[in-house]
Amino acid sequence: MISVKEKLRGLVPASGLKPEPVLNKETSISLMVPGLDAQVVTNNSGSFLLREKRFPVDFNHGGLLKEFLTLQGTDFIYAGKNPQLAVIQPEQVLFIDTETTGLAGGAGTYAFLVGIGFFENGEFIVQQFFMRDYSDEPALLEALNHLLTGRAALLSYNGKAYDIPLLKTRCIMNRNTLYWDDFLHLDLLHAARRLWRKTLPACSLQNIEQSILGFRRQGDIPGAEIPYMYFAYLRSRDIKPLLPVFRHNVMDILSMVSITVKVCRAFSEWEKLQYEHYDLFAIVKTFEELGRHELASQACSAFIGFEAHPDLIQFMLKNAMLMKKMQRFEEAETLWQQVIDRAAWFVPEPWEELAKYYEHRRRDYAMALDIVERAEKRLEISLELHGNNDPAVYEAFVCRKQRLLKKQNRFLSGDQP
Repeated sequence: MISVKEKLRGLVPASGLKPEPVLNKETSISLMVPGLDAQVVTNNSGSFLLREKRFPVDFNHGGLLKEFLTLQGTDFIYAGKNPQLAVIQPEQVLFIDTETTGLAGGAGTYAFLVGIGFFENGEFIVQQFFMRDYSDEPALLEALNHLLTGRAALLSYNGKAYDIPLLKTRCIMNRNTLYWDDFLHLDLLHAARRLWRKTLPACSLQNIEQSILGFRRQGDIPGAEIPYMYFAYLRSRDIKPLLPVFRHNVMDILSMVSITVKVCRAFSEWEKLQYEHYDLFAIVKTFEELGRHELASQACSAFIGFEAHPDLIQFMLKNAMLMKKMQRFEEAETLWQQVIDRAAWFVPEPWEELAKYYEHRRRDYAMALDIVERAEKRLEISLELHGNNDPAVYEAFVCRKQRLLKKQNRFLSGDQP
């Protein structure tokens, strides 16, 4: 029986024999590929491949790139629905997009290509950090660390859920001290879903390109094929078939610039929007959630002018609640009455709010009772016609009526409630 020591000895080359030489990575792939324009970069952690593309700021990619430089802090607040984004300066933003060895993420997934876009000296620069082999990863991450130093904000498309967690994991695995949580992060996917999920079948980056930016990619590759293309490269060491992947990554980053402008303009120029192309109610809710009640009310009032808008009643109800929050009760009362007059179906909210308004603000119990009794009759009719009323709604009006009757009787008897 062969001992463990003998088995291990068998793994060592016999005396006089030399192991096969390991190819130098810098010479194992040809960089003389038309369109690649890349160079090997060396740092303390090793080396990797860097590709850089520069675009003039007046380049049009669904909009002029330089429009991004005109954005203000408030634009980023609305786009990200986060007041902390007010400190972002356009020149300090880094656009980030990765191409990876798998789409599911996890510790075994590598970001073999990391694209970073930024404005500098009147140009938009895209730098692509490419991992020629797995051993390039430490050098690639060190270079990323150096590039991100001094920057405050990242901008991505689904980066919060995918790109950044993946890069964070890779940094941990390599003991790299890049603290991704320290960056402000605007994820465009969330903003795109707010604005366009009701009008578009999907909010993928390329669907936004086609429907919002108005262009279609030529000769692009499906994202699902990219991992397999990288694995094929690792076997062949032929980088030429990866050129479409590099171009795909550049296109993603350029699109993020233009999509950001479109998103921000939706909030800063909402008066000019066509309701068929945007979820206007999402714009109002964004203003409201950020405490901009007056602005939200102004938008509601403008959008109510779209008589054919499917959310017309919702705009009226939202505006009434905004008026209530701003203590403008008479204007809210008018809007609730208008909803009652215009709604083609029974909507409980205006009846409930009017009853509460007359009971608590005006102490007019007769008016409050009249509203409740009318609501009960409308509920009975709705039940007869549609048969699908919520019993809890009817019960709430019954309870309110009983309380109001008691208050009214006490008031009429001289016992002020």
